[in-house]
Amino acid sequence: MKIRLSKGAVESARPRAKPYEIRDGTLPGFLLRVQPAGSKTYYLEWSRGRRIRIGLSSVYSAEQARTQAAKLLREKDETGAPQSRGPRSGVTLEDFLASDYEAYALAHMRTGESALAVIRFNFKGLLSRKLSDIGVHDIERWRTQRLASGTKPSTLNRATGRLRAALSKALEWGLVREHPLGMLKPAREDDERIVRYLSPEEEQRLRMVLRDRDALMRSERDKANEWRISRGYELYAEIPDDGYGDVLTPLALTALNTGMRKGEMLDLRWADIDFERAQLVVRGPTAKDRDTRRIPMNSELLDVLRRWKLQANGNPLVFPGRSGDRRDNVRKSWGAVLKRAGITAFRFHDTRHHFASRLVMNGVDLFTVSKLLGHSNARMTERYAHLAPGHLREAVEKLVAA
Repeated sequence: MKIRLSKGAVESARPRAKPYEIRDGTLPGFLLRVQPAGSKTYYLEWSRGRRIRIGLSSVYSAEQARTQAAKLLREKDETGAPQSRGPRSGVTLEDFLASDYEAYALAHMRTGESALAVIRFNFKGLLSRKLSDIGVHDIERWRTQRLASGTKPSTLNRATGRLRAALSKALEWGLVREHPLGMLKPAREDDERIVRYLSPEEEQRLRMVLRDRDALMRSERDKANEWRISRGYELYAEIPDDGYGDVLTPLALTALNTGMRKGEMLDLRWADIDFERAQLVVRGPTAKDRDTRRIPMNSELLDVLRRWKLQANGNPLVFPGRSGDRRDNVRKSWGAVLKRAGITAFRFHDTRHHFASRLVMNGVDLFTVSKLLGHSNARMTERYAHLAPGHLREAVEKLVAA
């Protein structure tokens, strides 16, 4: 919406469930962004996708912000880009999160909302601190306390990673002169973390329980339709003899044969599956690292998805929820199957570890496994290295003279 950003217009802008922007109708690029929490921030968008934060409405009046925006526009016209942006020492972490970074995170990060929540939850004590006053010692002290309470180093590294990424943007955007956590080292993690994968016997039991579950659901559907026929009611859709009771079996088999993340599978659409080339596509917007990747489908998965597509009823999603929209999880049904199969300590995410482990144990190199999993760095894949057949013994044997 475009109006003149006056004192009255700014004061009357009420928070909504999601952030929104009011663009000034007289000065190009000048706008007010209103957050759900109630904060209101002036910006100048001086080029497409490039903007400068002027400041909070609680600090600047509408006319002061307009004057600053006009000055920045003149600089842009004279030199090609605004020049008077220097670091602002008074910006607190919360100010930064609620304005500049939230707008960026929600627009460019698939997990932007989660990243903001992680920072706010873990670093409550730093929210009122100026960005320039945050230091490595603050994080070291926080980390020491959390380690003493039993928190895993990997959990702490993920949290500090979120904060580091946010502060990297603050540096890039000129809000600080140097990275506050530039010298911070990650907490040491155990490189020999246990990778949970299924034994051949466990996988066999899992597959058997899934087959039995589908057979039972097929039988119950047939009985239900017999009852409905006798009363003249509309029939439920039949489950084919070689079909599936619901999404669980095809979803589980897709996971075991591709190593895809659960979220990637729940976002998967039939348009992303190429049966002719025997590959499926994980689109960038749904991938964790935003990079599109292609995964080949083996003969089992081709057969599973072909059969499952016959039951799709035109839904564009491969694994929709009961109401036809995106499914959130399969926690309850997955837990019941594992219990019946006698499998413990195996999360749905562990199907990804199972996929990678089987590949490595069958001699597939780590680079290929990394590509299939969509890992952003090799270190993430190295956890499977010890599963390679005789990889350490073969290495040292190369030292033996021929």
